[in-house]
Amino acid sequence: EMNHAIVPTYDLQIYLHIPVEAAMARIEQRGEAKTWCEKPGLLSWASEVLERWAESRERVVQIDGYRTIEAVAEDVLMATQRAAKARLGAIPW
Repeated sequence: EMNHAIVPTYDLQIYLHIPVEAAMARIEQRGEAKTWCEKPGLLSWASEVLERWAESRERVVQIDGYRTIEAVAEDVLMATQRAAKARLGAIPW
């Protein structure tokens, strides 16, 4: 509740989910040093927290981020169009 005083309620929030193992593989492929939070245990914990959070909120769309960029982009576009239509009655673009 306190967050609502600081951050307004959004018309849409998008949660891109990716399995921890896939996230770690992508992190390794970067070829850069890992940050303090790029550890399997911490990523697993964060994933669990975010999934529970997303499932308990309205206007949060979970999208499988473990697909092609094109497929993810299509889902994001569809989610934004649905949200715009619900809020405005039409898609303004």
